[in-house]
Amino acid sequence: MKKLFRYLLFVLALSVVALSCEKLDLQPTSSTALMEDEVYATYEGYHGVFLKIYSAMAVAGQGGAGVMM
Repeated sequence: MKKLFRYLLFVLALSVVALSCEKLDLQPTSSTALMEDEVYATYEGYHGVFLKIYSAMAVAGQGGAGVMM
């Protein structure tokens, strides 16, 4: 009985893992999302990325994540 229970538990766990891995596509599903090729194709794209990084650093400051020291 104990062997049967372990076997059923193993089969159940294996089936849960197999059924949970249906869609592994990691591409964005939004039609308005920009891909790397589109963002870095022009100067304005590079400039926009630089501005986002710079503004994040300016907001966070030296304390990081908006923590006041």
